[in-house]
Amino acid sequence: MSALVDNAIRFTEAGTIVVSFGAVAGGAVLCVTDTGVGMTEEFAQRAPEPFLQASQGHARTHEGLGLGLTLAVRLTDAIGGALSIQSAPGLGTTVRVELPTASRTERPTRDALEVAASLQPLGYSPVVARA
Repeated sequence: MSALVDNAIRFTEAGTIVVSFGAVAGGAVLCVTDTGVGMTEEFAQRAPEPFLQASQGHARTHEGLGLGLTLAVRLTDAIGGALSIQSAPGLGTTVRVELPTASRTERPTRDALEVAASLQPLGYSPVVARA
């Protein structure tokens, strides 16, 4: 989730960033809202694609690899959650992450090793320990 806050900081030169967390029926919700540059609806739908950047080449105005939202979506999906993006150019962005609750006996929807393997093509080699 740090990638969501990092994006909010990176794309908000002046204005407000709000991080909120709360309990809802069946889980919890994390929201990161900013008053930064925002995105078009089309770009917001494609933003989780690996290495996608809003600006390219010499016109690029912000640093980053374009993997923060990709990782957030994949990890959220791996535990059975959902991530949504609402944004408008010049108005800012809200990223909402819904996380399910689980008892200690319930297993996540995907095995941790499967999630780790899905991140390797992106250049990440996470270490997963089994108990």
